[in-house]
Amino acid sequence: MGNTASKAARKLPRQVPAQTQMALKVEPTRVNEPTAREQKESVRPDGHDPDDLLSRLSRIGPVKLEEDQAKYQPAKSDVLIQTLEYRARVQAADAEATAKSGVKTLLPAQTVTAILQSLQAGDSRESIARSYNTTLETIDKLKALSVPRMTVGRRQ
Repeated sequence: MGNTASKAARKLPRQVPAQTQMALKVEPTRVNEPTAREQKESVRPDGHDPDDLLSRLSRIGPVKLEEDQAKYQPAKSDVLIQTLEYRARVQAADAEATAKSGVKTLLPAQTVTAILQSLQAGDSRESIARSYNTTLETIDKLKALSVPRMTVGRRQ
């Protein structure tokens, strides 16, 4: 059904219309833009002789900025500023506490993991506190956390 109607629509013309032939003969004109290689070759001498580059730049002179361009400053995210301020406060508090007691209160993640593994292994709190230069209070806080055990073997 409809087979013969679609065959007629699918047939291509035997000759190219005159308008199409004229369009095919027109070649686009290419603007004389340098290729990437040509641009690279023209820039390379400047890199080899910085004094020559400096003399060329001094001939150009200082760049004049309009008043609104001189006042431009990129927008700062409030969240980023708050995060950086918080981090600075925490680090200052840690430095102050460390200076007073000589014991670290802020621990890196690797140290926390090592302390938790030592607690699982059954080491005493005092020896862990001494070896990681922290307080017993910090060890007690970390004791409340649990570390999943990694076992090699088959699941049962």
